[in-house]
Amino acid sequence: MIQQRVSSRELIIHSVVGNFAGYTAVAKPGCPNLNEMLEGFKDEFERVYNEGLDSVKIDIGQKILIDSIIQKFLIPKE
Repeated sequence: MIQQRVSSRELIIHSVVGNFAGYTAVAKPGCPNLNEMLEGFKDEFERVYNEGLDSVKIDIGQKILIDSIIQKFLIPKE
């Protein structure tokens, strides 16, 4: 479904590469500040997990922290 919407230009995919992971956002064309939002997410996520994702053991506390970072940068549907 997303691939069809991307090919018909209803959605765009933007990616950036960090120190130890890649980050991708799917948005409507013309989404304001998409690059800045994704760069900000990457910067904060890598600041919080500065030793790399390999060392992160996902427990409920880590999941809550990751969810809060995602919510901080998520642009809600209109």
